[in-house]
Amino acid sequence: AVSHTFHGRDIFAPVAAHLAAGTPIGEVGPAVAVESLVPLAFPAARVHGGGLDTSVLFIDTFGNARIGGDPADLALLRGHLEPGDQFAVRIGADAVVMPWQVTFGEAAPGQLLLYEDADYAGLAIAANQGSAADLLGLETDTEIRIEPA
Repeated sequence: AVSHTFHGRDIFAPVAAHLAAGTPIGEVGPAVAVESLVPLAFPAARVHGGGLDTSVLFIDTFGNARIGGDPADLALLRGHLEPGDQFAVRIGADAVVMPWQVTFGEAAPGQLLLYEDADYAGLAIAANQGSAADLLGLETDTEIRIEPA
């Protein structure tokens, strides 16, 4: 059975297994015209003027906000990046100071943190045992500026 929401599980993983087992690619489905493919482009994060201008790319079911940029961008702002380094995260006219952390366990329950999301390999904002999206009013495409605190 193929669901409407879990194509990775229902379609892509079984097709990959068949290909890995030697099934010819022509047998796993119809050809797709190259000109019908559409590139997926995320908004680019930009380091300038002592900060990182970025935006929310998506929010997961836990309320963690994946944002553009990567840890190297934060390191560029400070000259290094160590757990506990503090950053001012500006959303509109408001700013919230939060630490860079490697694991959620380094933050107190409910505390906001910046971290590297392992699935996406980019920056994210979370609240340990809470929803950063709810706490900060974040939605997809919310603009954010991050500066050393």
